[in-house]
Amino acid sequence: MYLTSHSTTREVAIMKKTLLFVRLGCFVTICVIALLFNGCQKDNPVSDESGIPESNLFPLTSGRIWVFTAYELDTTTSQKIPSSVHREASYNQGSTTFNGKSAYRMIDSIYAPTGVLAWIETSYIALENGDLIQWDDGQRMWFSIFKKSAGLNTEYVIAQFQEVRDGFPVSVTFKGKIYPKEAVNAPIGTVQAYKLEMKAVATVGGTQVSAFENYIYFADGYGPVRMYTPVQRDPGSGLKVIGEESLLVSKNF
Repeated sequence: MYLTSHSTTREVAIMKKTLLFVRLGCFVTICVIALLFNGCQKDNPVSDESGIPESNLFPLTSGRIWVFTAYELDTTTSQKIPSSVHREASYNQGSTTFNGKSAYRMIDSIYAPTGVLAWIETSYIALENGDLIQWDDGQRMWFSIFKKSAGLNTEYVIAQFQEVRDGFPVSVTFKGKIYPKEAVNAPIGTVQAYKLEMKAVATVGGTQVSAFENYIYFADGYGPVRMYTPVQRDPGSGLKVIGEESLLVSKNF
């Protein structure tokens, strides 16, 4: 994900990035703080389908590159802000053994609208029994992101964290849910993709104070083709927080 000048803290900025695979780790690591600034909920259609057939949703071969066009979404219209358009790229540097897993090292880059490299990050992901898992360096653990074994339309827990902040118990729960395939229109073409919904809910002293949602669309033989963070409302100020979208432009395989 990309950094935004509209954010008031580095934590919120990082949470609002839209990189390829590294966004999954940032979503869990940073939201413990940043959730206190964002919140809203959405409804989704339910399908009778319950399973996900064998498919190559995560084509993680060394040397593969994904290139995206990304931009911010206006808080009033939810439409693209032309001046924010920029390029993002993700490179699978290769396989390695990392913290007990046979993993892939991903190098994610973000470029400013001027074309200058603005951000680079390394993350580690792996496949385990068909599930996509990622290492969270902050919590020092692996967690499942795309839990294929859960099937369709079934909510599952990605992670749960508790801590004490300023004397108050803070709890953050991250949940995932996979929806049936739908058409996604991207610069690379129109593809059928599964929608992964990720939600995080924060409570302080047992009272819900915020929620955050993010969506990633995975297509067979492509991997991620769309990343979408809707315009959401700050429950504290009542103001809307800028949204973001990234669409796959090209890949080298």
